[in-house]
Amino acid sequence: MTQTVEDLAKSLLYEGYALYPYTTTNAKNSTPTPFGIVYPPRYAERLATTYDHLQVQCVLEYEPDATLQGIVMFLVPSGQDYRAGEQQVTVDYTPVEFFVAEPAVVPFEVGDATVGSIRGTVKMSVEVLQAGSARVTLRIDNETEVPEEAAGDLDRARALLYSLISTHPMLRVKGGRFVSPLENKDERVAGCKNINSWPVLATEEDDAVLGAAIMLPEHPQIAPESKVNFFDNTEIEEALVLHAQTLSDEMLAEIEQQEPAVKEMIARARQVSSEDLLKMHGRLEMREPGNELLASTPDEATVAVPDPFVDRFSSRTQETPPVAPGGFQGFPELQAIPPEYEGLLPDPTPPAGAKGNTGLAPMSTGRFESNRQDAPLTAPEGYEDAPGLTEIRADDGRTFRVGSRVRLNLLRKKRQDAIDHMLNGKTATIERILTDYDGTIHFGVTIDGDPGQALLRETNRFMFFFLDEVEVVPE
Repeated sequence: MTQTVEDLAKSLLYEGYALYPYTTTNAKNSTPTPFGIVYPPRYAERLATTYDHLQVQCVLEYEPDATLQGIVMFLVPSGQDYRAGEQQVTVDYTPVEFFVAEPAVVPFEVGDATVGSIRGTVKMSVEVLQAGSARVTLRIDNETEVPEEAAGDLDRARALLYSLISTHPMLRVKGGRFVSPLENKDERVAGCKNINSWPVLATEEDDAVLGAAIMLPEHPQIAPESKVNFFDNTEIEEALVLHAQTLSDEMLAEIEQQEPAVKEMIARARQVSSEDLLKMHGRLEMREPGNELLASTPDEATVAVPDPFVDRFSSRTQETPPVAPGGFQGFPELQAIPPEYEGLLPDPTPPAGAKGNTGLAPMSTGRFESNRQDAPLTAPEGYEDAPGLTEIRADDGRTFRVGSRVRLNLLRKKRQDAIDHMLNGKTATIERILTDYDGTIHFGVTIDGDPGQALLRETNRFMFFFLDEVEVVPE
């Protein structure tokens, strides 16, 4: 079946909305955190990294009788626990020249009695650059007014109740083609302004553009091996299948009370067979611009390779056995498994009374009788809802407090990376002070001067450094 731009947008719509273990009591699922959020103006104006609008601009090359369509797909809160309601606003196919003369403006109002309504507008316009070439703009504005009784304590979690979540705009044309939004060497493309979205060409015919909430390549495709939408398109699907198949009974009971889309996803993931799971393990494709696919399926014995790559890739088969390097003495003999580890081996025989096919070999009785936790963990003495210390005194006499400023010295260690060089010498604010089981101190910080500092602080996303990587900044 041919993938449409709607199929692609649908697969991305819940991106980041629900993450493993898919329960609302889990910290990272207490509020949805995808990009492409269009906040209400009252909240968006507070931070440089939040927006009350979203915009895609792209270059169109078109015939005189070409027509344009605009679609905006997004989620809105519905009821409790941030359950999502899918919404779509459409600007019907209209001749390009009509948008040049007058932009199309489509107001919308969505929501329910529990949360209240969310209002906004979708606007589409066309600016002619030269004969047969134009810049198309599709913009979404959130015009929701937050009630006065909620405005005084409007944090991010409350602001999401009045927001468009995971907003995905789409543009389609009949009688034309879009120029790649990533082709910034084209002056026409370089002049485009995209806000709060990442637009890419979405079809092989270049007749559609999708503004995504994550970074995508041109002409993205849903892998044929993909059987389930896990709402996390940046994660390894094979691992997510395994995670979903090992959820505890308590987690499954909690999920049963949640979003229908989440329940359906878990049910499908738990039915993935062992054969399908192996297909998710990986597939290599080799492509070169202007050439046919070099390798398409993992079970091909050989690959016909077009010029000019014959010398580089002649076959995927190995004609002669490999030669051991000089001095190689062979592999050591396998040792017998110590008795204390015998109980850890997978038992290939399902236990009596087992139902269904999880695609996993059950564990035999031994040190671990089950991967299910029958009783909840007991919090260690002194544990608090917000773990960490408010102040700590190091052995060298330095005192660190939550809220105080430190300077990062990251080039003292032997192993360095690009982030170390970018952040070295910058000041940061301590947000968390944590100690490891062995007494190691970890400072969770936000970087001063970062436009997203307030947002990172509000969503508890910190960068962590060790004691020898920070210096106290005198107050």
